[in-house]
Amino acid sequence: MQQKNKLLINVKNLKVKAWYLLIIIFIFIGISLIFSFPDLFGLYFVPQKLFSENVYSFVKENKAICPWLEAPFPPFYYLVFGLYMKVISFFHLLPQYFFEVKICAVFEMILNPFFLFYAKLPYLLFHILSAWLFSKFVNKDRWNWFLFWLLNPILIFICFIHGQYDIIPVFFILLYQYFLEKGEEEKSALALGIGGALKHFPFLLLFPTMIYIFKTKKEKTLLYLGLVILPYVCSYLLLRGPHTSSVFLFSENYRLFDLGFSIGSQKVSIYLLFYFLISWFLFEKRNVNLFELKKTNVYIMLGFYVCVFWFGQWLSYLLPLLFLVFVSFPKLGRYLIVMNYLFFLYILVTFPGLFDSSLLKPIISGAVFHPLFIQISTSTPVKLIILPAFNSLFIWLGYLITPLKKSEGVGFTITINEIALHISPLIFYILALILFVSR
Repeated sequence: MQQKNKLLINVKNLKVKAWYLLIIIFIFIGISLIFSFPDLFGLYFVPQKLFSENVYSFVKENKAICPWLEAPFPPFYYLVFGLYMKVISFFHLLPQYFFEVKICAVFEMILNPFFLFYAKLPYLLFHILSAWLFSKFVNKDRWNWFLFWLLNPILIFICFIHGQYDIIPVFFILLYQYFLEKGEEEKSALALGIGGALKHFPFLLLFPTMIYIFKTKKEKTLLYLGLVILPYVCSYLLLRGPHTSSVFLFSENYRLFDLGFSIGSQKVSIYLLFYFLISWFLFEKRNVNLFELKKTNVYIMLGFYVCVFWFGQWLSYLLPLLFLVFVSFPKLGRYLIVMNYLFFLYILVTFPGLFDSSLLKPIISGAVFHPLFIQISTSTPVKLIILPAFNSLFIWLGYLITPLKKSEGVGFTITINEIALHISPLIFYILALILFVSR
């Protein structure tokens, strides 16, 4: 009888959770249909040409006709989203004139609710998958941790407001870490390789991970490296052409060389020096374990944001690494809330946003570079506060994480009230936009 009652309670709880998830999904879809961003045009127009011509050559040859065309992403991105757009095209889910170069229907496309739905649908699926996978890293109250990820305001902004696809490589970062913890190095390597083949940032984790593999399972080192680069190499060969190498010339792929100092005629990157120094510390450790690798990966990404000028969506690559430390050390929670507020202050200043075709169009003129090495435009005084505050927070987080030991970590249950505190800056951001629009 007790067993039957327990089963009925579990079924009831499952139904309640399913309803909560359904409501959240509808909210995400609603946000997706309200917000748009011009990047969505290039993100989906170019892959649609996958089966007719080389996408990189297509952009090169037609950019004069349609200046919004860009092909800045690795070949694997265009293979994956090209197949997705083939399905969209096969079922005639979007008007064909959206994809005619001469029309270059940028705003007709990005303001169309059906396009916004299909464009952000993959983000929704991978966001839910990421939340589920993240919850697998904890043993206590997985539902609340699932909600913690699902309702993270930065990820919601990136996926459904800004409309960037970074959640997909972020999912593969989580998968890479999950398989590492399971001792399945080959699957971990493929996950990291797929993430890096979609966008280059996950490859920042390769060198410290190679050190970990070398120190713990030396015989698998070369196999691990080979499996990581396999998805990139295969996709590059499939899309090879006279202009494919242009992907390496896109600014985000050489940004870490931008800031540094000169020795003679040579430029030395501050971030690369930091990167190899941190990796060397890991190599020099006598006992390298997964927790030390987690910490090193956090340092690698924190250092990236401190040393390199970054865009909002890039912050998503730090979150899974930071959260995987946070689940064992609750004292980091208050600083994550501070990070969320700083993020939305930064976004509100740089992308104030409107519910029309000028949505998220930057209104602040002047180039903004990194605050430590920098010339910041005098027309952007708020950024003199927000960006240094961000960097101070990142440095402080690195300081807090340094002495942490795996044995000191305690699993804990995050409460609904704490989750509400984390999501509160997104609510204030949307309320601020509504206020701007109603004026």
